[in-house]
Amino acid sequence: MPANLPPQYFEVEKKFREAKTREEKIKYLREMIAVMPKHKGTEKLYGLLKQKLSKLLEEQERKVKSRRETIYNVPKEGAAQIVLLGLPNSGKSLFFNTLTNAKSLVADYPFSTTMPMVGMMPYENIKIQVVDLPPFIEDRIPGWQRGIARQSDMLIVIIDASSPGVLEDIDTVRKILEKQGVSDHPRLSVFSKMDKEESKENIKILKEMGVLKEDYIKVSAVNGMGIEEFKRKVFQRLDIIRVYTKPPGKEPDFEKPLVLKKQSTVFDAAKKLHKDFARKLLYARLWNRKGIRVSREHILEEGDVVEFHLKD
Repeated sequence: MPANLPPQYFEVEKKFREAKTREEKIKYLREMIAVMPKHKGTEKLYGLLKQKLSKLLEEQERKVKSRRETIYNVPKEGAAQIVLLGLPNSGKSLFFNTLTNAKSLVADYPFSTTMPMVGMMPYENIKIQVVDLPPFIEDRIPGWQRGIARQSDMLIVIIDASSPGVLEDIDTVRKILEKQGVSDHPRLSVFSKMDKEESKENIKILKEMGVLKEDYIKVSAVNGMGIEEFKRKVFQRLDIIRVYTKPPGKEPDFEKPLVLKKQSTVFDAAKKLHKDFARKLLYARLWNRKGIRVSREHILEEGDVVEFHLKD
């Protein structure tokens, strides 16, 4: 079957052949892959280009591995850290921008995200750190990218619901997660681009096939569909609680809650405030429960208002 490549492909191919540096070759290979039509006639060429790209990226990574490991270590900030993962052109970058009001590059071609982008997603009175990682390139995932994914509190897997190959995309992502050893990590699936008619039809077909067994959210970064539901679901799945402090004789601080893991105790909350609080802690009162006295070992719940009482 003929490839029927567009003129743009041959223009970029000429630039690729004339490229002098590895970085230029990587750039033009990505552009060639982006402008190439996807059908049976281009399958072999598509595979060859991806092999070349993978080889060049491996060479580049070996050359600057130690530097990249340092640059791409993302310390946790905020109430928790979630990581966006997905295939090229899945809509991750636009979704990231919508969640965080950040300004990462958004383009209608694969590989527009080449390094991790970090922003903060507001949810009520807390902020959750969001890390947008470069797209999966099938089996070749850099070590630093795996490290960031594994240290996160939750993975957010983005699937382009409008893709003609959405079923294959779901299977590809599942296999990559398994191979990279993060398939058991807490995660939430997101179907993006739900403003498109193709997405609605694809979701209907996937439901009829029984493919959509795990929890998922349908979103559109274009019209805002599902964004608030996504935030609520993330908060619920993170297994965290918000606890508010109240100094004796004063009003509670409802603006800056302590964020703790579920099953945390009064002692854990005191320790998060300051080590001296934990060392001197005698007991606490919960003012959302009429000021009842509780011990250091009492397990706190979402929304508790805690007044610490310390040794003199």
